[in-house]
Amino acid sequence: MAGASTSLTNTLVAQWFPAQRRAFAISVNNAAVALGRLALIYFSFQALTLYGWRTSHVYLGVVILIVTIPAALLFPGHRTMTDKTGGAVRQQPTGHGPLEVESWSDSLRSLPLWQIMGGYFVCGATVNLDLHFIPFATDHGYQQADAVAAQGTMFIVTFCGSLLAGAVSDRIGRKNVLALAYGLRAIAFATLLLWHHWLALYVFAVVGGLSWLATPPSVIALTGEIYGMRTLGTLSGVSLLAHQIGGGLSVWLAGKFYDLTGSYDTSFTLAVIALVGASLISCGIAERRYSIRYMTPAPSVAGD
Repeated sequence: MAGASTSLTNTLVAQWFPAQRRAFAISVNNAAVALGRLALIYFSFQALTLYGWRTSHVYLGVVILIVTIPAALLFPGHRTMTDKTGGAVRQQPTGHGPLEVESWSDSLRSLPLWQIMGGYFVCGATVNLDLHFIPFATDHGYQQADAVAAQGTMFIVTFCGSLLAGAVSDRIGRKNVLALAYGLRAIAFATLLLWHHWLALYVFAVVGGLSWLATPPSVIALTGEIYGMRTLGTLSGVSLLAHQIGGGLSVWLAGKFYDLTGSYDTSFTLAVIALVGASLISCGIAERRYSIRYMTPAPSVAGD
């Protein structure tokens, strides 16, 4: 699973595209993940209904072999170093950022990486709470059909939110999108807790869905632009590790709190608090000070 994760594919995409379009390119990759999940839910259900789970798994394995392996072998290996716009070649900054490292472990001595990973830990912890979304809804008296429909709505909005977040990140900065995404997610969870109406499920789906895959493009782009592309693959894996540890802990703790209190309210309240903290931490990242994206590029070469 880790070998085919977005940790690696996002790193590849980050190396193919210049800083001006990097986050949006990564967001397209993440949107494809969301679209794939939607497709898998539908086609796997149909296959299970028609053929049973054993044959369905064989078919799924064959599809993976004949589609994904050839696609992986066709990936270009070079890094894009220029941005062609209107007949000119705009060179990327050729210097090194103040925190660029040769060894990934050196980055552990600087604050921005811990700020990024801290926010991403909270991201994983809160995204994975959607596993408890339907039980939370039914415990609060909502119809299961409404909860399922709201969750399906969230999948669709997540696809759009990923693309939007990437485009906005390329314009207003990586840390600003991270802070906004965590803030929106806090609002989504707070709505579930405070507004006792079935429409709250759909507000959560839309507002939360906009933030669900909004963070990876900015996390990957910002990490590479602060610490350099040489170590981005490893640092992406380190960030994803923090994300997944948060996700694993939150799913387990939500179950434990439910056993102790008979409700998911404690877990969702802690999620709101953690998301507000993650938003503030993201605001504090000194992106303009450390990101090579904000350094003066070499002069443009016209008529090339």
